[in-house]
Amino acid sequence: MQFIILNYRLSNRSIQNIKDITLLFLLEICLNFKFIIFIDNKKFSETKVGIIEKILNNRILELNTLNENYHFIEKIRIEISEIEILRIKNYSLFE
Repeated sequence: MQFIILNYRLSNRSIQNIKDITLLFLLEICLNFKFIIFIDNKKFSETKVGIIEKILNNRILELNTLNENYHFIEKIRIEISEIEILRIKNYSLFE
């Protein structure tokens, strides 16, 4: 798993130790702030780009995928265990 972590501050909570960060924790941040994420895996024919709609049973992401023009095209489900590379954009489509 490759993590690229930008300087990020939570409103009333700080991360004491980088070892405490889990993939699920990062995905919950992305869900709460509606960040755009890029998910990749050797098995995928292309990178999945979208905004997390739900996290189901701490195992499955429901992702609203976006096309190159940032239009929603479909909802897909991805097993969290399938994520090999996660890239998080530090902006949101919604304010």
